[in-house]
Amino acid sequence: MNNVVQTSIFPKLTLCAQKGLHFRSNSLVDISLAEQNINLFKGGILLTNTYFNSVSIGKVKKYAAIRQLSFRIVFSGRIKLTWKAKAIQGSDLVLQENILTSDQLSEASIELPFWDDLTEGMLFFEVQALEDSQINSFEYLTQQKPVRDIHLGIVITHFNQQKILLSAIERLKKELLSDDGLKSKISICVIDNSQNLPEISDIEVIKNPNLGGSGGFSRGLVYFRHQDQFTHCLFMDDDASCEIESMRRTLFYLSYTKNENLAISGAMLRESEQNMQHENGGVFDGLCRSVKCHYNLLMTKDILLNEVEERIDYGAWWFFAFPIKKAKYLSFPYFVRGDDISFSLANQFDLVTVNGICSWQVDFVYKAAPIQLYLDQRNHVMHFLHGLVVGGSKKLFFKTSIILFMLNALSYQYESAKACTIALQDILEGPDFWRNNVDMRKKRKEIASITNIEKIKTVPLELKNIAVKGKPYENQLTKTIRILSLNGHLIPSIFFSSAPIWQYKHYGVRLREIFLHKEAIYFTDIEAENGIVLQHNKKLFFSSLWTHLMTVAKLCKNAKKLRQEYIATYPELTSEEFWQKQFERTDI
Repeated sequence: MNNVVQTSIFPKLTLCAQKGLHFRSNSLVDISLAEQNINLFKGGILLTNTYFNSVSIGKVKKYAAIRQLSFRIVFSGRIKLTWKAKAIQGSDLVLQENILTSDQLSEASIELPFWDDLTEGMLFFEVQALEDSQINSFEYLTQQKPVRDIHLGIVITHFNQQKILLSAIERLKKELLSDDGLKSKISICVIDNSQNLPEISDIEVIKNPNLGGSGGFSRGLVYFRHQDQFTHCLFMDDDASCEIESMRRTLFYLSYTKNENLAISGAMLRESEQNMQHENGGVFDGLCRSVKCHYNLLMTKDILLNEVEERIDYGAWWFFAFPIKKAKYLSFPYFVRGDDISFSLANQFDLVTVNGICSWQVDFVYKAAPIQLYLDQRNHVMHFLHGLVVGGSKKLFFKTSIILFMLNALSYQYESAKACTIALQDILEGPDFWRNNVDMRKKRKEIASITNIEKIKTVPLELKNIAVKGKPYENQLTKTIRILSLNGHLIPSIFFSSAPIWQYKHYGVRLREIFLHKEAIYFTDIEAENGIVLQHNKKLFFSSLWTHLMTVAKLCKNAKKLRQEYIATYPELTSEEFWQKQFERTDI
C-alpha cells in the first residue's frame, strides 16, 4: 500500500496566486489558476524547485525516516521528467530521467531508487514537453507504514470575524473533510469567544466567554484532551489562511516521526507580500526574535537556507501542531500576545519547521498600538519571572524592562511608551493581578482611555504634500550625537526642522530618519493613505521616562520575590482547573 508523503500545490485565486512559490517555467507553459492544472506547449519547461513543491530531503529523512520513495503523476501528452537534487553549495545534481506518453489523462507511477542515497537539500523535477501536454496533479508516495496512528484536533479561536471564519470553514470542509482518508483522522473545533456563531455541520462549535486567544485555545485543548482518540492539536487563526496541504504534511510528519515530543510550527508569510517570510519559528532571548525573517521564498538560495535548522524556542499559534499528552501546562492567562511563547517554553516541545507548511498573516504593523505594546511588555518581562528564559541575567531582565519603552518614547510614540509602564505596574501586583484580569476588560478600557493620538487614520493630504522622506544613512558623528541626545530630546527645539518626516512602519521605526524633526508620519500602507501623525514633545518624554525608570527600579528591587511567587503559581494559573472556572463564567 502506498502512503502519501506530499501532494502538489497549485496557485489559487482565493489564497495565493504567486506562481513562483509553486512552479518555475518558461513562456510555453500556462499554469491555470481557475482550472488548477498546467498546460505545456511543445518545448515548454516546468520546474518544481520551489517553496511549495520541492521535497525537503533532510527534514523527511530526519523526522520521518522514509527510506523508499516513489512518484505518481496525472498527465496527458508526451513529457520528459528529469529528477534533480540541489544543496546549498554546488550545482543541480541530475539523478534520473523518465519519458512518459499518454493520449489521454492518465496516471503514471515512477520509482525513485536514488532517494536512499540523498542526504540534504531539495529534491525536485524538471518537465520538458516533447509535445503539447497537460499535468493535473502529482504526489510523492512511500510504501512504508506510519509509525503511529495520529488523530489531529484543529482548534480555531473566533471573535467577531463571522464572515471570514465561515468562508474559511467552508474551504476546510470542501478541501479537507471531504477526503475520506483525512476525515477519519481530523476534527475541527471552533471556540466562539463572541458567542454569535450559528451551528455548523461537521464542526464542533463551543460558546465561550471572551477570554482571548489564551482562553480560547485552552478551551479547545481541554475539549480534545477529553476525546480519547485525539493524539495531537493544531492551533490556527480563524481565517485559516493556509494551504490545506500544510495540514496534510503536518499529519504526515506526526504519523511517521519516532519522536513523540515533536511539534510542527508553521512559518508566517506576509499577506501584503506573499513571497516574503516574516518568521520561520521564533527565539525568545529577552526579546522576541523572528527566525529567518525577510527571506524571499522565490529565491532558491533562501528556500534552501530556510531548511537549515537552528534554535527555535516557540511556535506561534497561527499554525502550531503539538502532542496533547506532552502539554503539561495550558496557556498562561495573557489574553493575547505571549501565550504561545510561554506555552512552548514551558512544555518544552521539540520544534521543527518545514518548507511548505505556513500561513499568510497581516503584517504586525497594522496591529501596532498602545494596547499591543502593553501586552508585549507584560509577556516579555513575565517570561523572566516565570523562569522560562535560558540565561536570564539581571542585566538582560533590566534591558527587557526598558527597551520597548525607549523604542517607543524615542520615536514620539509616547502613548505606547506609557502603556509599557502600566504593564510593569500591573506585574508588580503579583499573581492576583492575573487571577482578577483574565478577561482583560478593565485593562483594555484603561489603555483605550490613554490612546488618543496613536490611532491609525487617513493622513491629511496637505500634510502629505509637505512631508519629506527620511535619509536612509547617517555618518558616525551624527549617529553619536543622536544617541547621546536621546534622539534629539536633549537638543533645543530651535535646531529642529518643521518639515514633517515620513516613513513606512512595516519594518519598524527608523530613529535616524526622524532625528531633529518636530513631526513624524508613520504610514501603515504602501499607498500612503493611512498612518499616525506624531509630534516631538520633550516634556512628555522626560516625565514618561522618569515614571518608567522608577517603575523599573521597583521591579528590579522586587524581582526575586516576584519570581518566586510567579514560579510557584504558574502550575495553578495554567491548570485545567483554573481555566475550567473561567469557561463557566457568566459575567463576561
